[in-house]
Amino acid sequence: MRGPVIFELAALLGPIAAGALLVYFGGAGGWACVLLVAPYLLRNLYHALRLTHLIERHHRLAPPYPFGIWGEIYRGVATYQERGHKSRKRQIRFIRRFREAAYSLPDALVILDKQHRVEWANPSAAGLMNIRWPQHDESPLSELLPHPDLSAFIDTGEYARPLYVVPQHNRALTLSLRIAPFGERKRQRLLVGRDVTKLYHLNMIRRDFVANASHELRTPLTVIAGFLENLANAPTTPSEHKRPLSLMCNQTDRMRSIVDDLLTLSRLEMEDHGDSVAPADEPVDVPHELRLILREARVLNAGGRRIETSIDPDLLLAGNQPELRSALSNLVHNAVKHTPEGSRIQVIWRDGRDGPVFAVEDN
Repeated sequence: MRGPVIFELAALLGPIAAGALLVYFGGAGGWACVLLVAPYLLRNLYHALRLTHLIERHHRLAPPYPFGIWGEIYRGVATYQERGHKSRKRQIRFIRRFREAAYSLPDALVILDKQHRVEWANPSAAGLMNIRWPQHDESPLSELLPHPDLSAFIDTGEYARPLYVVPQHNRALTLSLRIAPFGERKRQRLLVGRDVTKLYHLNMIRRDFVANASHELRTPLTVIAGFLENLANAPTTPSEHKRPLSLMCNQTDRMRSIVDDLLTLSRLEMEDHGDSVAPADEPVDVPHELRLILREARVLNAGGRRIETSIDPDLLLAGNQPELRSALSNLVHNAVKHTPEGSRIQVIWRDGRDGPVFAVEDN
C-alpha cells in the first residue's frame, strides 16, 4: 500500500512544486500550476468514471489494474466481487439441494403467505392436495383444499395436534395436516400434508375392536357379577365358600372397571381424531334390545322382585346400538341389584310428547 500512496503523492505534489518554482522565478504563475496538475485530475476523473461504468454494468474487474491508488481500489472492488460471486454460487447450490430434497419428499409441502395464499408447493402437493405450482401461485388455500375447519386451524396458531382432512379430489385419502410458522414475524406458514390413510384405518379398526370387545364383555361380566353377588349373600351358601366368592366378586368388579376404562379411552381417541362417537343415522331396534336386557335382568333377579314392562314394539330410535344398549342395561341392572327384595320394577319405553321416553321405575 505504501508504493501506490508515494506514487500518488509524487504525481500530485510534483506539478504543484514545479508550478511554485515557476511562480518563484517569475514564470507563468497560476495558470502554469493548473496546466501541470490537470493531467493528474483528468486521470482520476477517467478512472472514477470507468469504475462507475463497470459497476453499473455488473462487469467483473480483472487485471491488469492501473498503477497507483486506483489499482488498489480496483483490486479491492474485484476482491469483493469475487467473494459475492462465491457466496451466490453457494446460495444457488444450497437452493438447488433444498429443491431437490423438497421435490423428493413423499409429503406435500405448501408455503402460504399471511393471507393464506399459495406461494410455493412441491410436486407431492399435486397428488395429495390437488395444489400445483406455479399454476396455483397466489391462489387461496380454501379454494384449492376446501375444509370447514382449515381456516380456523391456521388462524388459531395451536399446531400441537394435526388436522385430519379427506380431500374432495380423492375421497380415498386421509391427510394429516401440520403447520409451522416461519418468515418475517412468523407470518408465513409451512403446510405439511402426509398420507396417513393406512395408519388411520388401522387405528379405526383397533378402536372399533376395543370398543366392540368392551361392549360385548360388559354384559357377561354384569351377569357373572350378579350371580356371584347372589351366591355370596345367599344364606344357604357355606361359610367356607363365601370368601372365594367375595374374591371373585372383587376381581369381576376390577374387570368391569378395566372394560369401562377401555370404552372411555376408545371414545376419547375418536373425539381426538374428530370422529363421531354416536352416529345418529342407524335405526336401533330398542324393543329387541330391551327384551334381551330383561332376560338378563330376570336371571339376576334372585330376590323375588316383580318386573313389569310397558314397551312399544314398533318404536325404534336412531343412534349408536352399543352405546344405547349400555345405557339401557345399566339402568335396568342397577334397578334389579339395588331395589329391595319383593319390590315392583317397571320398565317403560313409549313415545312421549317431546320424543321417545325410557324410564325404569320402582315402588
